[in-house]
Amino acid sequence: MPVIPKHSIKMFTNYAPTDGALAGFSIGGGVTWLSSTSGGNAAVFNIDGSLVTRSTIVRQGGYVVADLRAG
Repeated sequence: MPVIPKHSIKMFTNYAPTDGALAGFSIGGGVTWLSSTSGGNAAVFNIDGSLVTRSTIVRQGGYVVADLRAG
């Protein structure tokens, strides 16, 4: 099962003045939010019912990433 968040939001902005002392300079930033995710692999059994590998379940809570940029 893929580990893909059900919800996500991305917002980015940039400011680059064309006149004045700051002409040619730009500044920007963004925020990305991802909801919680879960996924994993099912257990695998031999034909006789003996366990080959155990199931794996991965869970990660939602998180936010903030980016800032200047140039």
